[in-house]
Amino acid sequence: MLKVFYGHRAKYELTVIHKAAILVLAVLGFFFLFHQDVYRLKIEYNPEEMYVPFLKAGDYEVKIMYCGASEGNYAVASSDLTADSENCMGVEFARTELRAGIRDVAVLRVHLDQGTYGLRIWSEKPDQCFEEITLQRVQLLDRDNYFLFAVCVMSALVIAFLGRYMPAEKYRNAFLLAGIGLAASVPMFSDFLLKGHDLLFHLSRMEGLYQGLCNGEFPVRITPTQTELFGSLTATMYPQLFLYPAVLPRFLDVSVMLCYKMLVVCINIATAVFAFYGVRRVTASEKTAFVASILYEFSLYRLTNIYLRAALGEALAMALLPLVLWGAYEVFWGNYKKNWYLLALGMTCVLQSHLLSVVMAAGFLLLEAAVWLVNGIRKKKAGGELLGRIGAGIGATMAVCLLNAGFLIPFLSFRKEKFLCFALDYCVADFETYFSQMFSFFSPATGVALVKGTTKGEMPLTVGGILAVGAILFLAAAFREKKRSRAASAGMHCLVYGGISMLLASWVFPWDRLGRVDFVRKLAIPLQYSWRFLGIASLCLCVVSAVGVVLIVSQKNGRNWILGIYMAVALCSAWFFLDSLTQMDPVNDEMELEGNTDYDNLYLYDVRELADPVEFDLEIEENYIKTLCGTQVQYSGYQKKGTDINVHVALKGKMQKDEYLIFPLYYYPGYEILADGQKVEAVPKGTLLACRLPEEAYIQVSYKGMGSWRIAEAISLIAALGIGGYIVWQRMAERKERDERKGMKGG
Repeated sequence: MLKVFYGHRAKYELTVIHKAAILVLAVLGFFFLFHQDVYRLKIEYNPEEMYVPFLKAGDYEVKIMYCGASEGNYAVASSDLTADSENCMGVEFARTELRAGIRDVAVLRVHLDQGTYGLRIWSEKPDQCFEEITLQRVQLLDRDNYFLFAVCVMSALVIAFLGRYMPAEKYRNAFLLAGIGLAASVPMFSDFLLKGHDLLFHLSRMEGLYQGLCNGEFPVRITPTQTELFGSLTATMYPQLFLYPAVLPRFLDVSVMLCYKMLVVCINIATAVFAFYGVRRVTASEKTAFVASILYEFSLYRLTNIYLRAALGEALAMALLPLVLWGAYEVFWGNYKKNWYLLALGMTCVLQSHLLSVVMAAGFLLLEAAVWLVNGIRKKKAGGELLGRIGAGIGATMAVCLLNAGFLIPFLSFRKEKFLCFALDYCVADFETYFSQMFSFFSPATGVALVKGTTKGEMPLTVGGILAVGAILFLAAAFREKKRSRAASAGMHCLVYGGISMLLASWVFPWDRLGRVDFVRKLAIPLQYSWRFLGIASLCLCVVSAVGVVLIVSQKNGRNWILGIYMAVALCSAWFFLDSLTQMDPVNDEMELEGNTDYDNLYLYDVRELADPVEFDLEIEENYIKTLCGTQVQYSGYQKKGTDINVHVALKGKMQKDEYLIFPLYYYPGYEILADGQKVEAVPKGTLLACRLPEEAYIQVSYKGMGSWRIAEAISLIAALGIGGYIVWQRMAERKERDERKGMKGG
């Protein structure tokens, strides 16, 4: 790059394709730059309740058309869901007098220092004079268009640079794979989001992560926007490593909607990339790798996870499973001495995406280890190689533990807490899949998960009939081979594991009987749905199908029309699913998405297990400090930002016995409470955080976690630096070796 800036001459000419791509990006960037507008909202007239669910910080102008107002009447903008500096719910933001007896327009200018819920527009006298209310934000709601303009410009510059200074063969595959990912992302190219099953939950995770970072927390352990703003342990119990880069654009005032869309696009591109490079290494065939990449990218179960279920964690895990496949090949069958770390990276990435996926993947890795060991003993391989591969597997396992200590230690520290996620009913046997579903060719994006007994109204639970056809083609081609090729061997392994995965997901597997075994029951309860195994089945059968169709073509003297028909049917099946997404409900209010408080109650306490009978309803309107026994307290300087609370308290009357301050924060071990700088005991009262009421003190509340977590985070950081350094050193050694070989040939 520096050579370019210093006038290094270009080696290549831009082709028509380069110029067309740059032109398209330039036009898109131009339109993005000028396609922007302020936020406007027309509030429907309702004399009893006229309010806006959520408004982000900023300046607003409220225009009220009214007629027939009585003398001395006022229009008021306020919120009953916001606490003021004295810990009293209800804040008035603006008011203006209405002119009596005439039709006129009143204007309220509202300034919000922070995101505000439940802004009410009302008149002091009940004369029902309002006719129409329009709210408009003075500033732009977000800078999405500027961000998209910058993305287009940067993409055009990258294409121009690569086209002029690098040979096409060095970046052609990357561009093709990016194109595959973009093609699968078409449903994201709109000004709304498809309301998938878990969409709001994952958006609240992302926004909560951003709010936590804004409050100076890193890593964020409590998601402050969830549980009606009382905070949830989601950030600690649900992996969120890949959400950090996804929310960074929020600091540039990019909407959470666009951040989510960009993350989905990146997931789709990563899926194509990892599938291609993983399968290419395992099968030693670039053609097979491209076919597998396309099949996996447009596999129906993956598309269901992305769009219908909006299961962000599982979608991330599916994007990274090919890296686990690649790493497993290197440890068991490939170059374990140089590439053992790929398995560690793959398992780490899956673990940091979705815990259940890494547990399922680990089970199949153990099975492959057993197959490898039996094969090694049968073929009487050299003891040095056996020990070396065992060492590589153990090293990869240790690396996974060290790299993820910063997540695993905090997660395991809550294992003995009475959370609902640890008291789930055994329901795996109720959510099994019928074979009539598993191999559907054309499935619309509708429905939800249903228990056994019917398929009417159930969402697509299929790997796609085209993969069943691919498996048949593979068997036909594999048995024709006189000597099994590397690709066919890989396909046979994947066929076995894909078949096992399908069996585990199916209604014929005896989950109900196995549930009677205590060990199996405890292991399977977190799985919830047996059809989750369709994710691993999809990857395995995509590899099988790719190997099979490519082998058939090669055996039929290069009849590529077979491959063309096969891929056309696969893409038509996927496109039918994508086309049916137009029937899903949209979500297009960016303000609503930013303020949503959706949460997963799995990380709440099971109130049936609480010894303390005191309970409180978790509602936004209760988001202020209380006392347990009703003692009168004077509050001043009250401020709540995420999980941080600062307030000065002073006793107004006689203190009741055993009196506590109860904070609007859901209790979890790890909160720190300071009274005039001195640490006081943080205790639960019901499900809320509390401490002894002092006579007078300045109270500071924040979530610090536990001391062992800092050590675990340091271990993960050191491990990441160590493995990163090892990879760099290895690459430098390989380059030096190549240079020496070239020098010897030249001499």
